[in-house]
Amino acid sequence: MPAPDPVADSIFAGGEIAAATARALDWSRTALGSPTTWPHALRSAVRTMLHTRQATSIFWGSEYVNIYNDGFVPLLGGKHPAAMGQSARQVWSDAWPVVGELLERVLTRGEAVLFEEALVPIVRGGRLEDAWWNYSYSPLFDDDGQLAGILVVATETTAAVRARKQLEAAKAEAELARAELHGIFMQAPFPIALLRGAEHRFILVNGPYRALVGREVDGRTLREAFSQEEVGYYLPHLDRVFATGEPLILQEAALRLPDASGVVRDRFIDVGYYAWRDFAGAAAGVLAVIHDVTDKVDARLRESRLRSAAEAANRAKDEFLAIVSHELRNPLSPIITALRVMELRGLQGGERERAVIGRQVEHLTRVVDDLLDVSRIANGKVPLATKVVEVADVVASAIEVASPMLEERRHRLRVRVPRPGLPVRVDVERMTQVLSNLLTNACKYTDAGGEIRIEAGTEGGDAVLRVRDTGIGIEAGMLASVFDLFTQERQSLDRSRGGLGLGLAIVRNLVRMHGGKVTAESEGRGKGATFTVRLPLSETMPDAAQEAATQPFAAASRSDARRVLIVDDNHDSAEMLAEMLGVIGHVTEIADDGPCALVMAERFTPQVVLLDIGLPAMDGYEVARRLRAASSTARARLFAVTGYGQEADHGRSQDAGFDGHLVKPVDLEAVVRAVEGA
Repeated sequence: MPAPDPVADSIFAGGEIAAATARALDWSRTALGSPTTWPHALRSAVRTMLHTRQATSIFWGSEYVNIYNDGFVPLLGGKHPAAMGQSARQVWSDAWPVVGELLERVLTRGEAVLFEEALVPIVRGGRLEDAWWNYSYSPLFDDDGQLAGILVVATETTAAVRARKQLEAAKAEAELARAELHGIFMQAPFPIALLRGAEHRFILVNGPYRALVGREVDGRTLREAFSQEEVGYYLPHLDRVFATGEPLILQEAALRLPDASGVVRDRFIDVGYYAWRDFAGAAAGVLAVIHDVTDKVDARLRESRLRSAAEAANRAKDEFLAIVSHELRNPLSPIITALRVMELRGLQGGERERAVIGRQVEHLTRVVDDLLDVSRIANGKVPLATKVVEVADVVASAIEVASPMLEERRHRLRVRVPRPGLPVRVDVERMTQVLSNLLTNACKYTDAGGEIRIEAGTEGGDAVLRVRDTGIGIEAGMLASVFDLFTQERQSLDRSRGGLGLGLAIVRNLVRMHGGKVTAESEGRGKGATFTVRLPLSETMPDAAQEAATQPFAAASRSDARRVLIVDDNHDSAEMLAEMLGVIGHVTEIADDGPCALVMAERFTPQVVLLDIGLPAMDGYEVARRLRAASSTARARLFAVTGYGQEADHGRSQDAGFDGHLVKPVDLEAVVRAVEGA
């Protein structure tokens, strides 16, 4: 950073961007040297230039050192700020043969040069656009009156050029009309009509125009050729253009006109009306240029109808998924609750089996959620809870998930995964899902008794894991799309592998979300397949702390006990939930439909109501509204416990007066918090 220079600060006092750039520059490193050594003529010229708003630049000395003001910055584009104090040979190296010759001419001969309306594109508003300029190159003299530099002044003329071009275009159109280029009109593939005078008499029409209007109009006035209703539509447009001389463009104007078969129907046209004048400059008539866009409009309307149908189908899909969600989640809830009740009772024996059931139910719950919202995964919108773990631990979890299918089909599983040595930062559940999907996929497409191998190692800073099988393989034409949604290898009826074609799409997107990549390889039918997952190796070792084991719920004291009404037509689910709450000290009652719940609530006066939505006779929303209206339950805490878990379902339960929305299979800790927080 150069030391403050009062002389330089005085010279570069004007302007903003360019002046600040000049003040910050160490001029002693340039061909001009420190500003304290500059001739007074240069100092004065620079000071004046920085105070002017017009785009101005100075090139000084034999090296043509460049100094410029704020107005000139847009012309430099990406060359600013490096151009300040730099030789013109460097600044304009891309055009030096032309620029250099011009600067030499001015500096050596003292000749001023003017360029008018030169096209110099500039960046404006973040994008490159055409701009036109008047440039003047004038000689500058030093203190001794010798030629020492060039002053470049640029004035933007873009608005004037564009206006003139528009005027020239309009004149060209008028010239075409005045010359009455009959041959061109007649050969045009689109309808054209030329009308003369204030009465709008047709003096020239081509074949496409006659076909469009379905009648002969040559030599007739507008009123003679068209019905009163049609004249009422056309006349205001023609009168306006004839009177003002300004063009009028109408897009997709709807008219009733005959089609190709002569049937009158709604047609859509784009029409441009242009005024034309005689050789004396007086208003002469109107030129109508027409394009039939009926097919385009019809196509857009069809597309709109199809889009509406697709949106309706999408809404139907969402409603269907909500029902499926309810039906799939309901059976999982009592299973999870039953496992927790067994844990709370401290039953001895079968701990390993219960643990396996618990893990598998959790996995099934996740799979159900993924199936019901596969687009969320495909778009990478699933939140990840990552930590550093060994690949071997993830592989072990995936094998446990896939073991039932491995055992059922009697596959030989070979595992070569080093431990430790392959730390990766992943969401363990999601990466377990990735590997278990690959394993179950290998199981499905490998005949009973086949071999599946899992191998892992490091390559180029990545942890690389491969799942190989001896199955049916993948045809070459399928490899490029095997990870797409709903894509499956062709299956015969007697060898159906099942599935919806979602597994590998989920695998690809989850791996991408972890910053990795997954690929598939196969030598063809009957030669097995290999799926390779690459993940970045972690620079740290796995987290040392183990997750704390889940502690059983503490029994509620008598003063903390709550009266809880459970309303659910799934008896198993209601019984298990009631038993779990009873074990920890709460008082429960069960109702299996809405009317029974209302009667029981009057007698039981619950403090908390756990209420299913999809009830027979009366849905949960109506039950909630009636409980809110009853004096005995107006202040009770209401929680929806339901398989309906979409965003709209949460909003609807809130509107119905629920205090919370718990999705089946319910998180039992969340249930206890809801009950005991009342």
